Amino acid sequence: MGNREKWNGKYRDVERKVNMHPPEFLISHADEVLQMLPERPRVLDLAAGAGRNSIFLAERGCHVLAVDFALEGLRRCMRQAAMRGLRVQTISADLETFVFPTQRYDLLVNFFFLQREIFPAIANALNPGGLLMFETYTSRYQAVHKGRSMRREYLLEPGELQASFPGLITLFQEETAVTDRLIAQKPGVIL
Repeated sequence: MGNREKWNGKYRDVERKVNMHPPEFLISHADEVLQMLPERPRVLDLAAGAGRNSIFLAERGCHVLAVDFALEGLRRCMRQAAMRGLRVQTISADLETFVFPTQRYDLLVNFFFLQREIFPAIANALNPGGLLMFETYTSRYQAVHKGRSMRREYLLEPGELQASFPGLITLFQEETAVTDRLIAQKPGVIL
């Protein structure tokens, strides 16, 4: 079974609870981040899954595009958004081949998905003055969570996240016991 079908199966299983609570990092920084952006900012949510971050941001007035390769997760996202009277656009795409538009988004969020090859495209997708919020696991995850195995290529090395976006201005960076968190801004004036 391929990765896509594995994730589709996870979201297709109606008995399985899907976490719809956004990460604490997004919750705790959303207000300050959104204050820095235009009213009704355009947001790209990468590896959106069932849309927990997309819905959270749509509730705060954002125009959100949720991208994930698991169509079943995006269907859950659309159902949840509709039940709340929200609109979230979705695209089912593999982020390895997804064509990122240039200078389209005011905010790009990436939580617990790591594909280093798309880092330049992520930075290019931001409007001048646009913000990146990024959090994912570090190589320390294995030491803290013994018994939970993660492939090395999905784990950041210390300091790697900030160094991966040299063209962006770091506004906030924090390495926790198991994650690296970054808020960075593309230079330029927000229109």
